[in-house]
Amino acid sequence: MIHFLDHFFLVLVTAAYIGGILLAYLLPCGSGIWPLVISILPAAWLTAAKKYQPAQYCLLLCFVFLGYFNYLSVIKPPESSSHIYNIAGQHREVVIVGWLDQMAEQYEEYTRLIIRAKYYRSKDADRFKPAAGLIAVKYEGRLKPKIRPGTPLICRVNLSIPKPAGTPGLFNYKNYLAGKNIFVTAKISSPLLISSLDIKTSFWHDLSCFAEKTRSKAADFIIRHSREEIAPVYQAILTGSRAGIPPDLLEGFRQAGVTHILAISGLHLSILAGFLYSLFRFILSRSEKLLLYSNVRKLAGLLTIFPLIFYVTIAGGNAPVVRAFIMTAAAMLALLVDRRKNAAVIISFAALLILLPGPAALLTSSFQLSFAAIIFILASTDIYQKAMNNSLSMIEKARSYLLSGLTVSVLAVLGTAPILLFYFNRLSLISPLSNLIIEPLICMWSLPLGFISLAVSVFNQAAATFVLQIGTLGIDLAIRIIMALQNLHPSIWLPTPHLSVIFAYYASLVFAFLKYRQGKFSSASLIPFLAALFLIFYPPQQFINLWQNNTTISCIDVGQGNSTLISTPKGRQILIDGGGGYSTNFNVGKRVIAPYLWHLGIKKVDQIIITHPDSDHYNGIEFLLDHFNPQRLWVSGVQSESASYNRLLSLARSKGVKIGVPEGRFMRGRNWQLTSLKNSVVQGSDNDSGLIIRYDHQDFSMLFPGDITSRKELELADKYGKTLQTTLLLSPHHGSKYSSSRQFLHKVSPEICIVSSGRSPFFPADETMTRLRKAGIKTMQTKRCGTIVIKSSGKGYRITTTLPEKITPR
Repeated sequence: MIHFLDHFFLVLVTAAYIGGILLAYLLPCGSGIWPLVISILPAAWLTAAKKYQPAQYCLLLCFVFLGYFNYLSVIKPPESSSHIYNIAGQHREVVIVGWLDQMAEQYEEYTRLIIRAKYYRSKDADRFKPAAGLIAVKYEGRLKPKIRPGTPLICRVNLSIPKPAGTPGLFNYKNYLAGKNIFVTAKISSPLLISSLDIKTSFWHDLSCFAEKTRSKAADFIIRHSREEIAPVYQAILTGSRAGIPPDLLEGFRQAGVTHILAISGLHLSILAGFLYSLFRFILSRSEKLLLYSNVRKLAGLLTIFPLIFYVTIAGGNAPVVRAFIMTAAAMLALLVDRRKNAAVIISFAALLILLPGPAALLTSSFQLSFAAIIFILASTDIYQKAMNNSLSMIEKARSYLLSGLTVSVLAVLGTAPILLFYFNRLSLISPLSNLIIEPLICMWSLPLGFISLAVSVFNQAAATFVLQIGTLGIDLAIRIIMALQNLHPSIWLPTPHLSVIFAYYASLVFAFLKYRQGKFSSASLIPFLAALFLIFYPPQQFINLWQNNTTISCIDVGQGNSTLISTPKGRQILIDGGGGYSTNFNVGKRVIAPYLWHLGIKKVDQIIITHPDSDHYNGIEFLLDHFNPQRLWVSGVQSESASYNRLLSLARSKGVKIGVPEGRFMRGRNWQLTSLKNSVVQGSDNDSGLIIRYDHQDFSMLFPGDITSRKELELADKYGKTLQTTLLLSPHHGSKYSSSRQFLHKVSPEICIVSSGRSPFFPADETMTRLRKAGIKTMQTKRCGTIVIKSSGKGYRITTTLPEKITPR
């Protein structure tokens, strides 16, 4: 029999299962025999080296295949014809009968609902048909109070199937939902289109919704009995929902590096478990009989598990909470059965139990950050525990606890830094210190009192409210400190580290750690780590760009807008326009353009060009000015009454960015140049007064005409004639029917016309597409292809797209 706990075989089983998931992610089914070959090679090596018996490595191999096929089965869209995913592919507007599956989350502008469908009816149907599956619904308004999890309801929705991220480096919302078994999104535009149904539900239905009902009631209690500015934070640490936290406060948590406190994790559960264990042990120790006839320590450990189950229930049972509960329960179980508590086995056990039903969790930031932090803290226990030894006086003891707490925080930052940069491109420079201040206030004061308050609220609302109010003092003080720290701007933004750099970073830390354990540690042991750290702050790609001789043009998928990045030979980075969709919670510069630049390893944009002052061409540039330090901003020179545009120009001046109007050949390199075609100002028309930019690299060229209309196109055609011809064309005005005139297309005569537009049915216009087809010009659209990347050596060119949409033929 294989002794898992004693021989660490469970760790290898978990590693094999994780390896299978990664193989499925990197080499899905279409990759043929390679997953099989790659998974067999390690097993064959172990056999040849006589490290394991055949039965053991066969079991490891089985777990590789289990992880591989389990991941593919989870992310694969459902095949059943009654699943809402396949219904959404046939019908857009339907009436759904089902129930609210999870607690509704109220944001500033909308409410997020998860509805489980039971029946549906399309426009052309006369009766309801069976349906199944979850729908992520965006409801524009506040939900009626009587609609709670489990409540039967009927609603009219507009269904849609989420698209993959159209630009590399962006958050993949489609994969995120698929990991939660959600393949369809929907929108409800009016309160009149959703209503509860007076239907008696079964016992099993009520039981399945019990956890979310409890969570919803807990959230309501917190909101009713806490101050408006504190309630969302209390709701986050107790129920796991960040809905309602003001954007400026959330930004303050990010700046201080304590956002993880708002996502229930092992920290919360560990502190709560320690509090409950101490409380139960204290109470039980008051009884002489229990002390004489039972093991109080074990009994306290057993009793601790049950309140934790209640906390997991009100917290929504998400992966970090379940992972922390499994680890805590495993440690308690080891205590009860007098087994040696081995951190590696407990962590592996927790990971395996989480990933078996939900393998997609492995590829989420929360899973990776949680496990990276706990692994680094536990692996380095002996390092920071030394700070707690031989303390004699109270002052020395307090100092040692402070030092050990700071050490733990630093270790957590070291363990998670590359992952944080990979997903969020951001690091807080004061994170270790702020965690030392904020965590005790929220996690050691407000969290236990809030938990007690929720438990007491079942019996006595007045007493529960009193306890909750005391708990708010910790959050109130924490918020004040966070907002004060925010004024220091203590966080930095960095490009996405390459996977090879991340691997080198962790390998160098493991190397230094092993040297320390062997007693051979010296300053030279840190050289590999410092080298990896340098490559994180200064990505190798920016050095590689200095030696490349090709042009790379990226037409970024920004939705309804324009943004094009030109990477010239020798690595100059030039951005033409930077605008797109915009709302109070969405900035295209921060959420699309900057992540794409960071994904490419770009820290600095040399020059930015704004063709004209329409918001869908500049509304993301303010963020870029703050974080990419351009030397110059080129504008059309047209006076604009737009407050946001004039504010952008003022910001550029305050940062020392030179502002100019380009004329003629205004930028050049050894074999490339940027030219501004002479354009006369047209009164009353920002579009026709905008810049018209041409890029040439030897025999390759591309024209960027902004939003000019057919009137300006005819003027250009008459003035420049055949010299207007270019290899590629960015469609004027996103493919508007008032642009791309026949005469203009004839003079430019591009091989391909690229249309940058969003999901609007008006862009590109049918008339424009017809003119392009008749002119024999191929077309590509960012809303179908995602970001379109053109690479040219100056002779020919090659095009790649983020999404697999093909070029529309002539």
